[in-house]
Amino acid sequence: GRGMAQSCTFACPPQHLPVSYSGWPACERCPTTTPGCAAAILDRHVPKNGGSSMRVLLRTNAEWHGRCVYHGYIWRPHHLEALLRNGSHVCGEAHTSIGSFWDDVERLRSLSIVTAGGCSGVKVIVRVREPFSWYVSFFLWPSGFHGLQRLNETSLPCNLQARLLLGEKNYWRRSCLRLSASEQQRVARAVALADVVAPLDRFDEAIVLAARLTGGWLGSTYSRSNEHRTSADPARLKNASELCGESDPALPRCRALVRRLAPDDHALYARAVAAFETQLAAHRGAEWDEELRQHLQNVAALTSRSTAVNSWRSRQPGERPSKPPCTKGLLPNANPGVNRNIQQQLATCTPAAAAAAAGPLRGATVT
Repeated sequence: GRGMAQSCTFACPPQHLPVSYSGWPACERCPTTTPGCAAAILDRHVPKNGGSSMRVLLRTNAEWHGRCVYHGYIWRPHHLEALLRNGSHVCGEAHTSIGSFWDDVERLRSLSIVTAGGCSGVKVIVRVREPFSWYVSFFLWPSGFHGLQRLNETSLPCNLQARLLLGEKNYWRRSCLRLSASEQQRVARAVALADVVAPLDRFDEAIVLAARLTGGWLGSTYSRSNEHRTSADPARLKNASELCGESDPALPRCRALVRRLAPDDHALYARAVAAFETQLAAHRGAEWDEELRQHLQNVAALTSRSTAVNSWRSRQPGERPSKPPCTKGLLPNANPGVNRNIQQQLATCTPAAAAAAAGPLRGATVT
């Protein structure tokens, strides 16, 4: 429209079919269920650890792709059990203050429920953030201190990330106590029960590993979501330097304070780093490297498309360029409300069929 050229370079990786999402090209992963596939993937959502992006991924798998039923934001283990007994794969989220979560996981696993495709078992993913970064994010978070409180010795809610993993209900705990011996044992148990325990800075690797552990039915592509928005209120602190009130940009005093007052959070982070390396060990190799590369490429492409869609929508109708013509002939959107036959179409998807379908689009540029 209006003389604006629209360029579209589009290619799908192996075992994906090109589809159209609201008129924009995308890659739909061919669903598979390999031996040993899981019946459910559950995210233990500790705040400020990429949980919003993980929720987008789970809900996209459920509501757009029909690969699972989403269970969350409220944790109802008996409802989750009913979904499994009905034969559904479950994409679940246990958000924040759920003290019973790890007991519930053990109980659900003990039931050995078999779902569609002969899948059974409950896989759990949890992420842990480097403590200083976590506290900075928490202090700026609207549900935390919303940038209204400086980070110092009297304000720091000590070892809070570890406590939230256990189901702590009081975000604003002011008492600066170490975890008790019993609480430390519960943290160790949680890490042992989780199938993927990853440092937040390895989010993408953790997602690809979680998708592998489901046996192939979970798609790993997601659009990043960050619920923190910088406030225009001049009274609110906006970054780590303002929170710490320290002239040195490396913030050594503030970092030392967090290390001294939150040793159990640091111990949890070190445990997550070590656990993740162990969990990855069995998967490393050329096949893993290629799978991760394709995942990162898909995430970048989806982010780019999302940016393009938002830019397109922000313009007045008469000023909008036409949508990329390379979507012509693609399968419609996977949302059942748009294309009720998407699962039947994808059921015929094989690596050869996917390659044939994607072939004409590989490297194509339309202007």
